[in-house]
Amino acid sequence: MEKGYISRFYKTMSPEDQRKYNRWLMGNAVIGSILAMGLVAMAIAGFNSAPSPTMANSKNPDVIASKPGHDISARSRTLSPAP
Repeated sequence: MEKGYISRFYKTMSPEDQRKYNRWLMGNAVIGSILAMGLVAMAIAGFNSAPSPTMANSKNPDVIASKPGHDISARSRTLSPAP
């Protein structure tokens, strides 16, 4: 695609098509801005949050099972033996 192709194509559009294109472009810009603000808000909320109490508790069976030499399968953590 050569340089300036989109601007030349836009100039050859009818005024009605230009308005439709402008509305489509503005709608995409608004939705993109909303999504970007949501991502920034989630990043700020995650940055300011305290560590999870589950991860901070070293007696959590999931954390202990992840140490080397421990079986981490779900069956090994159940109280009843396998059938």
